[in-house]
Amino acid sequence: MSEKSKSIGEYFKKVITDGLPKGDDLNKTIKTPPHSGTQRTSSANKLNGVKEMKAQNEDGRVTYIVCTDNGQSLNFDEVGNIFLGCGKIGDDESGGAMTVRPQGQMIVKVGDTLSIEVENGQNQEKPLSLVVYGDINMEARGGNLQMSGDNVSIKASNDMNIEASKTLTMGNGKSCGNVHISGGTIKHEAVFIKDEISGSISQSVYGEYTIKQLLSPNASFNLISSGAFNLTAGGDLTVKGLARAEARIAGKPPIGKPTATTQNAFMFNVLTGNSKIDFKAGNIMYDVKGGNVTSTISGNNTSTVSGNQTKTISGNHTSTYSGTFNETITGATTLTNNAAYTQTITGVHTLTSNAQYTHNITGNATILSKAVMTITGGTQINLN
Repeated sequence: MSEKSKSIGEYFKKVITDGLPKGDDLNKTIKTPPHSGTQRTSSANKLNGVKEMKAQNEDGRVTYIVCTDNGQSLNFDEVGNIFLGCGKIGDDESGGAMTVRPQGQMIVKVGDTLSIEVENGQNQEKPLSLVVYGDINMEARGGNLQMSGDNVSIKASNDMNIEASKTLTMGNGKSCGNVHISGGTIKHEAVFIKDEISGSISQSVYGEYTIKQLLSPNASFNLISSGAFNLTAGGDLTVKGLARAEARIAGKPPIGKPTATTQNAFMFNVLTGNSKIDFKAGNIMYDVKGGNVTSTISGNNTSTVSGNQTKTISGNHTSTYSGTFNETITGATTLTNNAAYTQTITGVHTLTSNAQYTHNITGNATILSKAVMTITGGTQINLN
């Protein structure tokens, strides 16, 4: 007979004679699911640090417990629960690990709920690690999927796709922080984009900035500001319109921070270079109501009219020429003044009319020359 068989035989003889052991190990409380206190039969034995307990209550339900002095335990309670546990031993709290290693397929199917809680007793940097050599499928059928943490990072070595059949929301709109998007090319493909910004928008673009409206000729491009509007170009500025153009200036006092440097309602200022206004067709109408028109030219003024010119002055008319003034008229000319007419010439004034010239003045007329005035008639001069 082996030494192991002799030891087991001596142990059971002692149990028959003296009863079950009553040492400290047997008196320790083991955390197991509760079972009936009115048991019909029970038994317990301990051998080489392994304790086994069996019990059956009046209803015939069985409780079975196997545990070791190392902290491992397997409990089957009377209501159908199973507890499998292991504990750490020694001062360094080593051990206590559990390994499940199936060589084939492993299926875990839970009828009610599944709860996994990692306490991280040794403060490991990554207390939970999941590595799969292949695809992973996570699906919440008929429910919600929530992932939360102090910092959440999702990284894809290649492509990342985020799809929502109804609404894709980033942030809760109340206490969310900043959103930082960093990438090579950002492309939006959408039917409609609506941005609601409670603060301001600032964009810094180191390159070309292009907005194109395609496909629909009836589309409109609108820039509406309740405050000041500033458009500055460091290079050329080109505005093209295939239809009509309209600019309306109300001339009201500025609201908020003004961007215009002039006190006038409208100012067009060219600092250097020539300016040209070219109308290929149509008429030009100036309509000034309740104000005056002032034209100041420091250089020469040349006006060429190929057709007829009509000028009607209902009030006073004053012309002041400090230099040489030459007028050449090749057709019939009629000038009518219904009020006082004053013409002051301090330099040379030459009027040449190659056809009939008529000047009708219904009010007073004053012609003042500080130098020699010469009126020459070819054949006849009439003074009535």
